[in-house]
Amino acid sequence: MLNATTRLTIAGFEFDFRDKPRFPSRKQVNREYLLVDMLNNLSDLAEDTETVLSNVRRKLDTFDAGRLEKMLADYGSAKTRRVFRQLKSTKASTILRDHPTFVNLAG
Repeated sequence: MLNATTRLTIAGFEFDFRDKPRFPSRKQVNREYLLVDMLNNLSDLAEDTETVLSNVRRKLDTFDAGRLEKMLADYGSAKTRRVFRQLKSTKASTILRDHPTFVNLAG
């Protein structure tokens, strides 16, 4: 039986299994939930944090905004909600800065 946090070695690889007190049902798991969950656990990822956040910022408009807000409210940590607010606010300035029309005007 698994307790709140269990480490198991399977086929030579070590895995952490963590019991989440609030977890959606299978039918509720969607792209938006997985994004929120990934950012809730950002410090545990092997990938570079800035690269992950840059990729999230770039792809943010491909997610359903309503579902994303619901998943943030239901499952996002305070830190994750704050990160999303920052991502949304920098998204507009990044678009203006990186858009070819504006880049050409600057050069």
